[in-house]
Amino acid sequence: MIHGFKRFLKFGQTPFDTLTKKDLLFLCKKYYDTINTLHSIVLMHRGRNKDDPYWNEGGSGRQALLQADECLVEVGTSDERRDAIYRSFYRYASGLLYQHPELDRHWMVCDKCSSMMAKLGTPMQVCICGGPLRPITWDDLKEKR
Repeated sequence: MIHGFKRFLKFGQTPFDTLTKKDLLFLCKKYYDTINTLHSIVLMHRGRNKDDPYWNEGGSGRQALLQADECLVEVGTSDERRDAIYRSFYRYASGLLYQHPELDRHWMVCDKCSSMMAKLGTPMQVCICGGPLRPITWDDLKEKR
């Protein structure tokens, strides 16, 4: 949770003005993941209700989809790249981005072989290689050099 938000803002201020670079980057990751998820859901909803005026020019559904498209395109993510970004980062990071327990994907990491696996049902304590499993951390998602 970010603790740098001001409770009351003056005209022209945003809740982000006083955040650190680290906190802003965290929110960017979280907001990208949220927008990408909502974008997919909105596309599915539109596919089932194409004739609804909600999707016509000026409709709020169309406007929401255009806003999400613009946010995702601004960071250079085409539909194909969004899937690659999800598979290489967000599939694992989502449990670290959100505090709600239903949003934790419970990924585990092996310290011996660096394998990542989902914790389904009763979690395994030991990896197939024999190494110990532990919950994923942000350090596990840093680029390896």
